[in-house]
Amino acid sequence: AVGSQRPAMGSLFSRREDEAPFRHVHINDPIRNEDFPDNKISNTKYTILTFLPKNLLEQFGRFMNIYFLMIACLQLSPTIAPVNPATTWVPLIFIFALTALKEALDDLHRYRQDKEFNERPYDVFRGGIKGQVFSQDIRVGDVIVLYENDQIPCDIVILKTSEETGSCYIQTANLDGETDFKSRRAVPETMNLTEAELASFHGIIECAAPNPEIYKFDSLLRMSSLNDRQIPLDHTQTALQATVIKNTDWVIGAVVYTGNETKIGMNKTQPPTKWTRVDKYINKATVAIFVFQLLLVIIFGLLGNLIRGAIRDKAWYLLDFDIVWWEYAIIPLRFLLLLSLMIPISLKFSMDIVKYVYALLIDWDLDMVDRETNTPAAANSTAISEDLGQIEYIFSDKTGTLTENIMAFKSCSIQHRLFGNSAQYDNALRDPRLIAEVEQGVESTWGFFRALALCNTVVPTMEGGVLVFRSSSPDEEALSKAAQAMRFTFRERRLNDLTLEVNDGSLEHYETLATLEFSSDRKRMSIVVRNKSTNAIQLIIKGADDKIIPLLVPEDQDPKISEQLEQFACTGLRTLVIAQRPVSEEEFQAWKIEVDQAAVSMQDRESKLAVAYAKLEKDLRLLGVTAIEDKLQDGVPEAISKLREAGIRVWMLTGDKYSTAVQIATSCNLITQEHGTLLTISGKNAAEVGHSITEHIDAIKRGSVATLDKNNSISNYQSVPLEPRLGSGRAPEISVIIEGATLKIALESCERSFLELSMLAHTVICCRVTPAQKAQVVGLVKATGKVTLAIGDGGNDVSMIQDACVGVGIRGREGLQAARAADFTIGKFRFLVKLLLVHGRYSLKKTSFVAVYCFHKSLFIAFLQLLYAAFSAFSGTSFFDSFMLATYNVLFTGLPILFYSLDKDVSEENLLSNPPLYHETQKGKYMNAKVLAYWFVRTAVQSATVFALSYFIFGEHYLQPTGQAPDFSTLSAVVYGICITIQTFTILVESNQLTFLNHVVIWGTMVAYFLAMIVLNMISPFLQSVMFRLFADPNFWAGLALTVFIAFGPFIALKYVTFNYNPMQYQVVQYMESLDEDEFARHMNWELNRQNVVYKRGFGSAGRDFSESSSSSLLAEDPETGNLSSSSGSIGTPLLSTVNDFGDGTPPMTRYSADKLQVFPKKEIKKLHKSKAAAYRLAKADKQL
Repeated sequence: AVGSQRPAMGSLFSRREDEAPFRHVHINDPIRNEDFPDNKISNTKYTILTFLPKNLLEQFGRFMNIYFLMIACLQLSPTIAPVNPATTWVPLIFIFALTALKEALDDLHRYRQDKEFNERPYDVFRGGIKGQVFSQDIRVGDVIVLYENDQIPCDIVILKTSEETGSCYIQTANLDGETDFKSRRAVPETMNLTEAELASFHGIIECAAPNPEIYKFDSLLRMSSLNDRQIPLDHTQTALQATVIKNTDWVIGAVVYTGNETKIGMNKTQPPTKWTRVDKYINKATVAIFVFQLLLVIIFGLLGNLIRGAIRDKAWYLLDFDIVWWEYAIIPLRFLLLLSLMIPISLKFSMDIVKYVYALLIDWDLDMVDRETNTPAAANSTAISEDLGQIEYIFSDKTGTLTENIMAFKSCSIQHRLFGNSAQYDNALRDPRLIAEVEQGVESTWGFFRALALCNTVVPTMEGGVLVFRSSSPDEEALSKAAQAMRFTFRERRLNDLTLEVNDGSLEHYETLATLEFSSDRKRMSIVVRNKSTNAIQLIIKGADDKIIPLLVPEDQDPKISEQLEQFACTGLRTLVIAQRPVSEEEFQAWKIEVDQAAVSMQDRESKLAVAYAKLEKDLRLLGVTAIEDKLQDGVPEAISKLREAGIRVWMLTGDKYSTAVQIATSCNLITQEHGTLLTISGKNAAEVGHSITEHIDAIKRGSVATLDKNNSISNYQSVPLEPRLGSGRAPEISVIIEGATLKIALESCERSFLELSMLAHTVICCRVTPAQKAQVVGLVKATGKVTLAIGDGGNDVSMIQDACVGVGIRGREGLQAARAADFTIGKFRFLVKLLLVHGRYSLKKTSFVAVYCFHKSLFIAFLQLLYAAFSAFSGTSFFDSFMLATYNVLFTGLPILFYSLDKDVSEENLLSNPPLYHETQKGKYMNAKVLAYWFVRTAVQSATVFALSYFIFGEHYLQPTGQAPDFSTLSAVVYGICITIQTFTILVESNQLTFLNHVVIWGTMVAYFLAMIVLNMISPFLQSVMFRLFADPNFWAGLALTVFIAFGPFIALKYVTFNYNPMQYQVVQYMESLDEDEFARHMNWELNRQNVVYKRGFGSAGRDFSESSSSSLLAEDPETGNLSSSSGSIGTPLLSTVNDFGDGTPPMTRYSADKLQVFPKKEIKKLHKSKAAAYRLAKADKQL
């Protein structure tokens, strides 16, 4: 709460508001509520006055910006600055201005949204009179009137509605993304008050201080007219800000939270900052370059001072500054300024732009649009797209993520009689035995479906003349529809009145006496109803079997029920146990007193209610079991197979029971029966769990593990060697499964050994887990340095999504909570394949090149400055004009690299059909020390080559056509022109695909350079018509072409040799893409028949022969000749394949033979590379012939 508050006269509440955990709202008493804030919403970061200082403070919070500011300030000293200060100030201001402009536009958009919300008119009672006020002027304690389709401006307690029963409906899409209507109810004690009475109504609401708990409102209402009796309030009697009134003419409520203190306002937190691996590596590289720069500054500064001291007496006229006490620092500072270009000022800006382009490409990908819901993919974060290309572990929810979350009633058990379990009738609703029992009025069957119709929170509504069941739970909708199909139709819910239409068409009326709500801890919900015709009271309950069965009377705890539950679970069905018990009037009234006492508790209300609920939920009589099918989404098994081929391990974290989790895991290819090994971690205490984990680890290391039989159960230990099986080439895939209770013990007492076992497994299944446990598991693996991805669709997945390196949300039937908290949003799980294998790989590969190119071009011009220092007595003089330095990073080399974001090295089709290509980006082959070292050496060699050749051609012996001798400005202009040309050609050479836009920007930049030099030539005293003379000299153009050719020659030759003799996987696919279908098939047949060799790149110590390959393999064995031939000549056929073996050995090449799979020793690999190169050359020669 904000500020203090005056206590009510005679009230016990005398503490200051900021000292108490509660808020006391005085209804229709503005004076006592004056310390609470108004309802003005502000989501902006800045104001007009604070924008400039606050934005600058944020930008200078980054080390690189502070560094460049320091450099710019040093250049203001004419004694130190070797060039015009504009060389740093212009690009610095340009970058800062663009960043500030982006922030300003974002904040302006937020301001306009806030203004629209703040100025909406609403009806409010003040002084007993109803009048209109703006939303921003609503105060705590006001009584507000809302109408249908009004968006609620603040959090209110519902006092009265247009419905006689006091019910109303709200839509919470803006709050939690759920589009279904939620039922809310007015406070019964205020429901009968008239509008005039409410206008002058006085009371005190005692509620918690502002907090983010959306589904909790443990509060009290005191009314003077009821002698200050405490009336309990809960979240079902509230309507929160941003929700919308639906199917209700009007609602009158008392305002309890306003402005940014509402529930939704308190949930507005900054998302966790996530850094990608590339970002971390770039930061390390920047630090390394900075240290290298300081080392050069010290060395060259020392040399400069030594030479200056040596020539001080002899060549005093060359000294360019007076003797001062700090003269020995001048030359080092000059070199610091000259070499400041080593750290590219445009790096962050360039990275931000290309990352934004990646996000647009994801948003615009039509292949990732869910056609059923017309839901496109969306990149909510533009900062971490390259981490999509390095995912090692995926943590997936089950319901709504791997499955459709569209529930269908499939089977049931009523008094141990199974329905819908036969081959002829696989749906209980079509089972003639069940239909006959309903028609005959079998009491147990009627009781079962009557319970399904009554025990729920469903809201039945008529839409277009059709009865529709609205609920936030798809399970409840399915159960209500099943009851309706059996002619037990839930017709109407009016506050506490329920109307049920039964089989013979008659109506049954019930009064709801109590609802014992579902919670993740209870895993059950109950309803206490009174039959108005018989006055009998019954408790009806449904929930998880492990929660309900222990509450049954002993005679109903038959082993048959467990067997049937296991049978349902083994077919992947979700089960609920339905039970009931009669309650006497005396028992209910006594229990009601205890519940009411718990309900008015302001602390630990939930736990106290749970204790009270447990006293009624006992001695239950079993009605039956429901089995609901939640189908797998289309393409899930194929998607998981591709992800695993790409070297990604997929874990499943679900709240479902053991058997259901195993069945779903098997259905979606997480567990394979043919090659699978399932290890169960069990135990009831730390010692037992630790022993179970240790036993499994030892068994894996010994090569003896438990096998998974056809019934998905664990057999006794058998000797199963952990090596490729004969004829299969595959090692058994180890899967680990653990339940929530055991997981809690494992994480508390033996976390390290549990992590070790999990890392040895191909997949881990955690069942019966809570949302907090999901986040713990993700955090456990993330802490090892692995790149993790969490994907889910519900609010219970938000924690793990935010804790993972990358969070992906599915826009599902459970709302948009997960999608809003995620970094990326997709419509179906199968789209994750393209998100990672295509967009992730593209993003990482291109981001890596953009980063190394920015370092390359900055180091290039810095090295030229260093080389010139040897010809200028190490005085710290700049080799280039100030204009050249100012425009180099931003104008002439900054724009072409931005369009590299459109590059594609391999087609999307081949990336999807060759998942092993993902391994290259996953292991960071495009951004590592080796890559940076290569580019560092390349930059040094090219810059030295450019300087040496330029000096040789245009140095002392060069004579211009006009007869003029060479000068400093001529050599500088020549070297700068070659430098720009080399940077442009670097992008041309390194690009895999050049679009029309690439050509326009690249060649347009060259044209812009020459035009700029012409203009500069006319106005700059430094050049003095040099460019006119150079452009007219053929030697200039010949020298430029020769220098560029020689500078690039060795590296182009290296690329050629690498491509032909030691290609990376993507280069093999590139070559195959360059062939037409006939050449492709002819080339593969020639190569394989010549060597009888299958080239395979895998993750472990063995490949896989093609005789057992799936349809995804490239080659097949001819049964007549025994030769391997191309199964398809079409481009897009998988060119590479892998096995699900996650060892860290060198990717082997394997030779196929009829009886075994032989792994080549490393010494033969070079020979095979030569054979491959020979095959390439032969294919090209064949094409020419």
